[in-house]
Formats: sequence, C-alpha cells, structure tokens
Amino acid sequence: MFNSIPARPAYRGALVFSDHRYVASRLIRRLNLARRIALRPGTSARLASLTEAANQARMVFVSGAARSGTTAMLIAVNGSDDVFMLSEANLYLENLMPGFQERYNARHRANGLPPTKHFKCPMVAPENSTWVETMGGLLSRHRFVGEKVAFGHYQAERFVPEYLAFQHRHFHQAAYILMFRNPRDAILSTRAAFGAKNLRPWALSFTVAMRGLICLRRHFPRTVPVFLEEIGPDTYEAIEQCLGIRLPSLSQAAIRSWAKSPFVAEQIPIELRETVADLEVLYAPLREAIQTAGSSGAERTLDSIDARLNQVSRRLRTMSAA
Repeated sequence: MFNSIPARPAYRGALVFSDHRYVASRLIRRLNLARRIALRPGTSARLASLTEAANQARMVFVSGAARSGTTAMLIAVNGSDDVFMLSEANLYLENLMPGFQERYNARHRANGLPPTKHFKCPMVAPENSTWVETMGGLLSRHRFVGEKVAFGHYQAERFVPEYLAFQHRHFHQAAYILMFRNPRDAILSTRAAFGAKNLRPWALSFTVAMRGLICLRRHFPRTVPVFLEEIGPDTYEAIEQCLGIRLPSLSQAAIRSWAKSPFVAEQIPIELRETVADLEVLYAPLREAIQTAGSSGAERTLDSIDARLNQVSRRLRTMSAA
C-alpha cells in the first residue's frame, strides 16, 4: 500500500474550493502571522530549522474525515516510545500564537479527555512558547513527532485547503497516514457518536475531506492509505515501511477492521440518500485508484472522482442554503 510517489511540483490549484466567504478571515490571519514573525524572530528561525528536510523526514501526520479511525490510528502509532503525536493540535491554525502547550492541554481537559500521552502535551519548551518550540522540544526526545487531524462538520471547505497549504509549505516531505472509511458508516456514525441530528454538514465535510486525501496522496511523496474496512498485517507493514522503523504497538493495538457495516441504508435520512448513494458508488473505484496512484489510469480515475466529489459538494451546499 505504501509507495513513494514522485510529487507533482505544481500543487497550486490542485484542490479548488469556493472559499470566497473566508477571504477576510484569511487576510486577518496573514496580518497576525506577519506581526508575530516580526515580534518573534527566534521562532521564525526555529521554524525554518524544524522544516528542514532532515526534520521533515521525522514528522508523521494522520489525516482523514471525522469518524474514519484517525483517533484509533493515533493511539496505535503513539504506542511506540519512538513516536509522540498530538491529537488535533491543528498546527495549521496556530499562526505562531504563544501559549501553545497550555492552550492544547486546556482544550482537551475541557473535552473530558484523559491526560494520557495522546491528549496531553508535556512541558518540553519554555512557558508561553508557540507550537514551533514545542514540536522542536518533542523532536529532541522522540524519533518521530506529528499530529492527527480529523475534519468535521465545521467549515470544512475552509479548513481542508488551509491544512493542505500549510502542510505543503512546511511538511511536504513528512509521512502521512491517510484514513478512509466508506461514506455510509462515516456519516451515520456521527449521529451515534456525537448525537448529530443534521447530517448534511457531516456529509459535506466527508466529501471535502475525501478531496483533501486525494490531494495528499497525489501531491505528497510519502503517504500510506488506510481503509478502515481492510486493516490488517499489510497495513502495519506499509506504515512501518514508510517510517523506516518497527512499530510493534501497531499490530497489538485494537484498531477494528469494519469489514461489515454497522448501519443499514434505511438509517440514512431521506434527503441524503441520493448523496450517500453517489458517494458509495465512488468509493470502490476511489480505493483502487488511491492504492495505485501514480499510474496514468489511476490519475485519470482520480481526476474524474475529484470532479464528481466537487459536484456532490455543490449539491450539499445548495441543500444547506435552502
């Protein structure tokens, strides 16, 4: 499943969203970033060091739509003493704000998560440091560091492109574990897990996240696609091959292979049945094309699937606006 794909040099424009709604917030973020860089020149220098090729090779990220096994994969990989991954630190949104470690820990405490390795960041940098100093501190203690990010219902069309741009700018050579799950289970499980009543935003975020994973697979050189329906020894071997280390904790972890769906079609809300049916039709060819990405046939298939996912996104936006 892991193959080193020569990344296309032209990332720009590979993933197009209608994100004109977020122009003002994007400009404000850029102004804040420029101000913080001016105030913290040392942080800027450490960021340049952190993103050097040798350090990028020691970074690992888990990415996927919500309810696609990202947390289970985080815990499994984090079972190794060689690895320290943060859970949804959302580095791409941090913008060099000070106080990263306390802010990260406070957010997880507020969500009722236990203060374990997966949800608590140790004090590895001076108080009031940014994520840059913190990741540098973790990198001095562990062979691999990184984070997992799951894209949920909130402003996915804004955050997925921002994540891709940030990762491409700073961690293009890092390792990426891409988590996939079939659309019916991923979307419906948000109701079971979070009590979500309106599933349209979750269907939209799933669709947008799939486009993001396609982009990562095609334009980033070190990626391992993981399909929740077929996790097994080959999955663990592919991840170990990508990182270049043994991870005994992976095979011992309780990552369930959801080969059989826990949901039936009748549980899909009537207004989403056409959408979910369209996404399910795309899932099988998506799996095949993702696994063989880089071949001319797979690239043509991914072009077609990405275009169809964009059509589904537009339909969902129209439904939400109605």
